[in-house]
Amino acid sequence: MSSKIRILSEDLIAKIAAGEVVERPASVVKELIENSIDAGASSILCDIKAGGMESLRVMDNGCGMSKEDALLATERYATSKVRGEEDLYTIQTLGFRGEALPSIASVSKMRLITRDGTSQVGTEVYREAGTKVRVSEAGSPVGTSVEVRNLFYNTPVRRRFLKSVGTEFFHIHRVMDQVALSKPEIQFRLIHDGREALNVPKTDDPSIRIEAILGRDIYEGLIPVEFRDETISLQGYIGRPTLTLSTAKSIFTYVNGRFVRDRTVNRSIFDAYRTLIPRDRYPVAIFFIDLSPHRVDVNVHPTKREVRFRDQEKVYRSIHLALQSQLKAVPSDARVSRAVETYWREKGVQSGIREGTAGEYRPAEGELAERSLVFPKFSREVQPGGFYSSLFPLGQIGGTYIVCQGPEGLVLIDQHAAHERVIFEKLRHQLGNAAVVQQILLFPHMMELPPAEEHILSVHKEELEKLGMEIEAFGGTTFVVKSVPQVVAGEDIETLVKDIIGELASEGRTSDGEALTERILIIMACHGAIRGNRALKDEEVQALLHDLEQIDFASTCPHGRPIFWEMDYPQLDKVFKRK
Repeated sequence: MSSKIRILSEDLIAKIAAGEVVERPASVVKELIENSIDAGASSILCDIKAGGMESLRVMDNGCGMSKEDALLATERYATSKVRGEEDLYTIQTLGFRGEALPSIASVSKMRLITRDGTSQVGTEVYREAGTKVRVSEAGSPVGTSVEVRNLFYNTPVRRRFLKSVGTEFFHIHRVMDQVALSKPEIQFRLIHDGREALNVPKTDDPSIRIEAILGRDIYEGLIPVEFRDETISLQGYIGRPTLTLSTAKSIFTYVNGRFVRDRTVNRSIFDAYRTLIPRDRYPVAIFFIDLSPHRVDVNVHPTKREVRFRDQEKVYRSIHLALQSQLKAVPSDARVSRAVETYWREKGVQSGIREGTAGEYRPAEGELAERSLVFPKFSREVQPGGFYSSLFPLGQIGGTYIVCQGPEGLVLIDQHAAHERVIFEKLRHQLGNAAVVQQILLFPHMMELPPAEEHILSVHKEELEKLGMEIEAFGGTTFVVKSVPQVVAGEDIETLVKDIIGELASEGRTSDGEALTERILIIMACHGAIRGNRALKDEEVQALLHDLEQIDFASTCPHGRPIFWEMDYPQLDKVFKRK
């Protein structure tokens, strides 16, 4: 009887191991840059072509390697950072979870050129699919250069899972940003298809690096944070509650200098902001956690993006305490969302706004009464027609929900969700007829964008113009917004643009371009819709009900939340025990 269990070949084992470490070109860049940092480099250059799928090269001026070390560095299980078992639990370098060079070499054509300070000539090691093809002398300055070509050429299934050039470049740029933020003392350069996409000189001031990577607008919205006790040190910057984004892309957390995505750390951040920002928004945070290597295990994930803390609750409490103490010191007016600030400013209200969340604000006393929201005598007689045309508005509660009498009983309508659906359907209808109706701005809006977002914007420029947004480069990192969709004219243009770029970056390549377009239209609709906590005039309520009657899918907003809630007469009778 033949055995069903087989021992895999060394070649297949190597490819499986590579799959744990090398997910995409950005994974290669991350591993090579971390090796350069561990080698003491003060300047690191990353030169890529076609988003790293054709080739990528990382060069540094670190300590370099001798010929003997260069030969060993590309062999499996070879490392300079672990001598014994105890070292696995006290790793203080960025490298090692089973060194990456052999894994990279097993799924690419890799050329390593290096020279240390004691050698007169450098060493070149060339491998294809993990097999050593050539070893020779090479002219080289002190330092190391690793070139990787045709990534995944020998694993075509893996290669087919890569995204577009723009998406892969964006991920590489993100890796460079993440590392550069933590190492201001090192110069980082990124060149894509011959064009310099990033160049941040080394500096002694971390704030200069933050502004260069994230942009002036985000930098100016940051406040310093610091916490220290006998076991943990925390320092960095966090965003004011008014500085929020639609994704968590601007949360940068580091443990002993290593960029990580940790659930405990993220939970402490989100909990600190929970009552200060909307549920669908994310804060900005850049901070560094330092603690004894014995208190954290960095060897729990192949790509080293996750860690395990010995005392997770201690880490949670420390971060939460540090963030809360700083957020409490922010002036109360900084806690009011931009939309709420605009609303109350238009109403001329200077008092009556108390500290808390945006969802807790209510119109000032008398605001609803002056809107003629008088409850008439109830009648079960209704006008014929569709659902919304048959509703009889009675009033508004909480400045958020429209109260109506319906054919079958009581109906509550979420005004923001309803208006969001109306705008979305109008935008989709306009796009289907040619292009979204745009509003030329009388005063074009100037804004700054970091290089990674600039690239995303240039890739999708034509699609955005069809959606009513005309954005042009003004020079350097400055851009000018010349037009926006008519339905969002007068709204927060900068937040709208950044939210759309965030959606484009997170989407990547998709065979269904219509799905991406709809997601952008949803963002536009959300920005253009009337907010909660706003008293509506009678004519505004009637117009909203009329518009709902004219569109399809009028039962939910584009996000899938219900627009109305209904309690019929039998339910009301049951509540009041009439039956």
